[in-house]
Amino acid sequence: MLSFISPQMSERYAGKIADLQAQTGWAISVNPQPNQGSILETARVLVNKAGLVISKGPSIYPEKAEVTLTLAADTAETESVAEAFLAQTGYRLVISLPRLPATGGPDQVVPKPNPVQCGRNPTRPHPAEQLSPIAQFGS
Repeated sequence: MLSFISPQMSERYAGKIADLQAQTGWAISVNPQPNQGSILETARVLVNKAGLVISKGPSIYPEKAEVTLTLAADTAETESVAEAFLAQTGYRLVISLPRLPATGGPDQVVPKPNPVQCGRNPTRPHPAEQLSPIAQFGS
C-alpha cells in the first residue's frame, strides 16, 4: 500500500502507479486516509515562512479536502501561500482575515456590561463570601 500526504496527491501519480503495476504484476493500492498531522504542519510552516501569524486554527476538513485558518492581521500575501499549500498537499487552504470591529466613529461609546448580566450581583455578596473563614476551610 502506498501512502501519500493525501489521496489527492496520489492522483498526480496515477499513471506512474499504473505503469508500476503493469511492470511488476503486483496490485498496488493507495492509502485512502490523509496524513492530517502532516497537512496541518505544512499549513503552519508555509504561513510562518510568509511572515504571517495565525490567530485561529488551522482546522482540517478531510471530507472537503480543505484546511481553514484565520490570520492575526490583514495581508495580501495569502494567494501564494494557498497555491503552495495546494501544490504540496492536494488540499485547499482557506484563509480568513481578521474581522475589524464595527466603528461608529471616534465618539463611539462602548457600554460596560451590567454586572448582573455577567452572572453576579455586586449588591449581594456571593454565598461563599458570607461564610466565616473557619466554615470556608473546615474545622
